[in-house]
Amino acid sequence: MIPFQPPTDGEYTAVLTEGQILMTRRLQLGLTQAQVAKMAGLHLSQYQRLEGSAHFFSGCSVRIGMAVCSVLLLDPTEIVRPSALPADSTTLKPVPLFGEADAHRVGRKQIRRDIMSLTVTREQVIIPEDVLIALGRPPYVRYQHEKSKRRILLSAADEAGSGDIFAVSDEHTLIIPDKGIITEESQFAAKCRLVRDRKGALFVLCDLSTATPCKL
Repeated sequence: MIPFQPPTDGEYTAVLTEGQILMTRRLQLGLTQAQVAKMAGLHLSQYQRLEGSAHFFSGCSVRIGMAVCSVLLLDPTEIVRPSALPADSTTLKPVPLFGEADAHRVGRKQIRRDIMSLTVTREQVIIPEDVLIALGRPPYVRYQHEKSKRRILLSAADEAGSGDIFAVSDEHTLIIPDKGIITEESQFAAKCRLVRDRKGALFVLCDLSTATPCKL
């Protein structure tokens, strides 16, 4: 993003509407309306409405607004001034990867839609369809059981190769044999979620310390 500077003659500075800010930055970048619309994935008429209205940008969808700001290298808050007071950044605290959500609905159990679960027994790991979908439903899944850290890592693989790589069939679940995950003669549900490592690679990480008994 590049800070926006309105037109000025050194003594006076122009007061611009939202549409005029978009037009000014577009002219600074030497782009046409058609070019901006194409780069933002919009119809030309959609972008023209944004430039031609004093406050149309405030009412557009977040997707459209962010797309246009990305093309024009604009900070959205320089166009739409938020009236809300920001929270004190010193109050931010770390959130555990598998911690419980703080908010609760009256009379209804809180559902964390970013958290999934695997089913584990003494002999196997059952990977449900929603986990496979989170990985992009790849033809193969690479399975890593890090026993010392009590976690399982799943990642997409294009083809079978060395290591624990399993083919994904048309079934709704993928069953992977693995002894020694747990010792109890029972079935457990363990939390997992989509993560990226420091190199940006995508995984589903399952924390076995979150495993709780479930019905066989």
